Amino acid sequence: MNLPLPPEQIERAARIYRTSREAAAAIGCSSVHFQRLCKRYGIPTPIQRRKQNAAPLSRTERVIRQAEWDNQQHQYAADVGR
Repeated sequence: MNLPLPPEQIERAARIYRTSREAAAAIGCSSVHFQRLCKRYGIPTPIQRRKQNAAPLSRTERVIRQAEWDNQQHQYAADVGR
């Protein structure tokens, strides 16, 4: 028997768990069904919630992170080449 899930239960699972797969397992449905229910009720999935809460980087921060990444890659290549 397929009982409907109340939106409050879906919203709570989306807030508590880190992934849609974990939330779906907790409420007893597939992850695809969980994502469809979130879309139907206008509830952000766990990944959407994390993306909303993430602050965008400024251009300067992006340049600094890219330089650090390039430096790490260069260092790794030098270490492997030995």
